[in-house]
Amino acid sequence: LTTPILQGLASLNSYEWRITANTVGPTEIDRSDITASGQSDSANNLRHQVLTQSSTSADDPEGYTSTTESWQDATKSCWFDGEEYSSSAANPVGSDFGTVLSGVFDIVIPAGNAQLVGDETVAGVAAKHYSFTIEGLGAGTGTQVETNQGDIWVAADGGYLLKYQVATTMRTAAEGTTAAEVFQLTFTLELTSVNQPVSVQMPAAC
Repeated sequence: LTTPILQGLASLNSYEWRITANTVGPTEIDRSDITASGQSDSANNLRHQVLTQSSTSADDPEGYTSTTESWQDATKSCWFDGEEYSSSAANPVGSDFGTVLSGVFDIVIPAGNAQLVGDETVAGVAAKHYSFTIEGLGAGTGTQVETNQGDIWVAADGGYLLKYQVATTMRTAAEGTTAAEVFQLTFTLELTSVNQPVSVQMPAAC
């Protein structure tokens, strides 16, 4: 099972999406958290997203948090960093060839050893739910893989990605070893609505 993302999204009139990504390790305070959400109105070539990133570490326990909001239409991109708006003109070459290239160069979610779990519904769309493990995780590094779990939901009609999530835990040495470090990753990408009305408006400040 392989599921191309760009080709699937290009087939939709509109959609809303959400991403969460969290990494922790080697200590609990060493962590990075990313959340993002957005809307796309393909008919009017309008897109909007909000991205929040935060990070802490043993060297910087206070860490930081930043949020950026951005918009895009056929002529420009605009973003707001919490203090000021910035914008730039769209690249006409990118506008002309972007659609063509997205059919040639795609982001593909691989799940080669996927097993069908059953029929479910995601974002109001009938979906096939598969579970899988990430093949080759930690191979050749001496790392011990403690968690390797993946799930993917694919539209029953159209075959496009609706939801993808993975959870991994890896240990650099055997449990109980003094030098052992543990690293965890959880990641979820999902569509929250498909072909439903969305409201995307470029701010006047752009």
